Amino acid sequence: MTSRYRILAASAVVATGSAIALATHAAQAQAPVLGGGARSAVADSSCRLDAVAAAPTGRDSRWVEMWRSNPASQKPAATARALAAPGAVTAAEAVPGAGLKVAGAPAAAARMSYARAAASTGDDVAEGIVAPDRCVWLVTVKAAFTPRSAPYGATPVRYDSYTTVFDVATGQFLSITAGTTAPDVLNGANIAS
Repeated sequence: MTSRYRILAASAVVATGSAIALATHAAQAQAPVLGGGARSAVADSSCRLDAVAAAPTGRDSRWVEMWRSNPASQKPAATARALAAPGAVTAAEAVPGAGLKVAGAPAAAARMSYARAAASTGDDVAEGIVAPDRCVWLVTVKAAFTPRSAPYGATPVRYDSYTTVFDVATGQFLSITAGTTAPDVLNGANIAS
């Protein structure tokens, strides 16, 4: 069983963890960044920090407003500071529903295109809220995760790990996935090519 949660509005922007300029960050070839001494099985792949999703057409005004208000849909501000991998890992460890992190628990981040991350998590890149070639961090944390909600009458399931997606350019939280089919950056399981 897999649980997927998405936040498409701009309600959960995390603090950026790096003063690296966007242009410099985009030009660097970064190795996967790790927590708890873990090693990532997923290499960073090409993407663009400044990729912008096309304005939605044929959608109602709420959809257009969601696109307009989502930092991950827009060109990053000139003063934006890119979210570095250690910041992405820290943000993933702090998501609602995550249990108390055990000191040294394995965690890893890999930079990739939103299209690759969406194919791995089951998100729908065709929704057009985030550009397919936009850089995101896919972060796996090996720590307890219990979703904050469950269907009426169902008991929330506790998972042993979870994977989050963050926009690199803005730090915007995009989605979280847990369960047997969730992507795992630590061992490379369920990662789209």
